[in-house]
Amino acid sequence: MPYEALFYNGPTFKEYRKTLSGESEIQQLDLLLEFMDTNLEKINQEYERNVPHGKVTGAIAWTLFPPEEVIRLMNGVLNVSCSRFEWNGTSFGNVSKTIAFKPPVVPGSFPITSLSAFPLRYHPQYEKLKTRLIARCHRYTKIVKRSHMCYNGTALTRDPLDLEVASVHLNERVMIDYAEFVRQDPEIAPQLETDPGVDIAEDVEYEKCWCSNPDCKVAGRKKSPTEDARSTGENAPSEKVQDPEHDAAITITDDEAFLCPGNIKWNQEAYSRLEMNDEYKHVIRALVEAHRKHPKPDSEEFDDIIAGKGLGLVFQLQGDPGLGKTLTAESVAEQASKPLYAVTSGELGTTVNTMESALKKAFRIAKTWDAILLLDEADVFLSKRSADNLEKNALVSVFLRLMECYQGIMFPTTNRAEDFDPAFMSRIHLTLDYRPLTPERRVKIWRNLSAKMAKDETLDEGGLQQLATDYDINGREIKNLLRTAWCLAKDNRRPLTMADIRAVARISSRYSGTSRV
Repeated sequence: MPYEALFYNGPTFKEYRKTLSGESEIQQLDLLLEFMDTNLEKINQEYERNVPHGKVTGAIAWTLFPPEEVIRLMNGVLNVSCSRFEWNGTSFGNVSKTIAFKPPVVPGSFPITSLSAFPLRYHPQYEKLKTRLIARCHRYTKIVKRSHMCYNGTALTRDPLDLEVASVHLNERVMIDYAEFVRQDPEIAPQLETDPGVDIAEDVEYEKCWCSNPDCKVAGRKKSPTEDARSTGENAPSEKVQDPEHDAAITITDDEAFLCPGNIKWNQEAYSRLEMNDEYKHVIRALVEAHRKHPKPDSEEFDDIIAGKGLGLVFQLQGDPGLGKTLTAESVAEQASKPLYAVTSGELGTTVNTMESALKKAFRIAKTWDAILLLDEADVFLSKRSADNLEKNALVSVFLRLMECYQGIMFPTTNRAEDFDPAFMSRIHLTLDYRPLTPERRVKIWRNLSAKMAKDETLDEGGLQQLATDYDINGREIKNLLRTAWCLAKDNRRPLTMADIRAVARISSRYSGTSRV
């Protein structure tokens, strides 16, 4: 459409004329205004006849979209060049996009809000919607840089084999780290138009650019923008928005709150409820706290001769499955208010190249997130080297070399401690040996888990002690047994009882010999 730049700027030119004093300047501007009145007369008449009343015709639908107009897009043939604010992992900036949509093919005028894309200021609940969007924007800019949050909602995941995208429901803690996301898949990073390093907190204002030529040199020049009566008006969104934390009127809908990540509530009781020798727990807590406060020793007496080596904290957790090795790492993370980044040996691969690359990635992520690293089932990387297995020797050597330079807190777990390489043992700060459960320790686990899982039910102490004596099972099996019994009770719509627990134990071959169906 010709003359769109003149149409959008008509009110601005008329206001600007009032400020002029030079005769020559006034004459030049009057010629422009006369030209505009002649060539835009029909458009102006149709605009004034419809748009102030919330209506528009197909012929003048383009007049609703001056530069910097905030629009509400429903679905997508009118081409609208838009820009959206994006984060590329390191900085914020604008990303351009052209949206195509087709105005309704109907005679006469129709409501502006019936368009699949229309200016947000015409929305019937504009002020409420604007307030919610501003609050959501502030929340986004606060968490996107790197945040450890709780999330309860839908997430999209991509199958690494067929690259199909599927939706899953998550109700767990997540790490929001777009920089790492882009690092692993650089092609998805948005190409920002603004200069790198511009931060949203700077509140940079840009001059409105009314030119339809995208290569115009004045576009984007920093300046306090001039208000346009047609594009802003009384209900237009403000150029600057207030932080919602200082605006008590801002609210978020239930649906938005459901999808928004929430702050983590650390379970400080988890560590105290951990079934472990109190002396061990005291030493672990002291070491973790000292490393957290002083990741680099103040005295050079405790530093390695080679800078950057030996600054990590390594706890070796060894013992049979189900005795609390993983729970120990999880409880320490809760106590220290740190993320827990868990990696299994299967994720690291079995060849030297894949293992080295995967382990470097795990160490880098754990360091970036200031996370406690749980390396589960690490036997293959820690076993003794031998003259007849060069491939395994290479795996162990690479692991030892990288581990020595790791500066974070790490918990490698294993079921076989007797086969560890001596070089690894010399790099351990504390070894915890998990012995089989005694009836006394087992009853504590029954008590803790039942109190947490069945909050409204009361299981008598004598019954719990009898369960600990009757069933020689580990902590994970106790948890599974309790969960199954709890589900059985809920299905019958009654509180959990000892009868439910023993009923599940009777039909499970793990607890009572052989199950018969």
